[in-house]
Amino acid sequence: MVNHMLANDGDIERLLFIMANLPEFLRLSLARRKLRELISMAETERLESISRAVTCTSLIESNKMVELLGSWLRALCDVESSVLTQLMVTYCKAFLHDKNMIYEYSERLLKAYYLLGKEDREKIMICAKEAIFLGSNPNEFIEMLPRKLKLVMQITS
Repeated sequence: MVNHMLANDGDIERLLFIMANLPEFLRLSLARRKLRELISMAETERLESISRAVTCTSLIESNKMVELLGSWLRALCDVESSVLTQLMVTYCKAFLHDKNMIYEYSERLLKAYYLLGKEDREKIMICAKEAIFLGSNPNEFIEMLPRKLKLVMQITS
């Protein structure tokens, strides 16, 4: 997550590629720093940063993407639940804006999710569900979720 005012997509892509190839402790440290930047942004900046970061992952191998997502999820678990829920609301908006995004990343996201400890998985799940229902159109969001995500989240449509 790079400040979009200072970075172009190529810079974002290179940063994510570098992060994906770092050892876990460095990747997690950088993820935490980038998460603090994301949290400090206004909602519109945050939404644009998330959308741009997600579209800039073409250089990253699938297994490295799972590791990167795992580090990002671990960093997300470090923030307060109310902040995490607000971030998840922004992710929901990004996924609604580009419906293909959730399909492209759902498998890798689930793999990364299952790498988390039980408490972290529960925190992510609770905040994600809260975010869905706090969003402007929860039914539309639920309808677009891939089946596997609905099963994991225990949500029926």
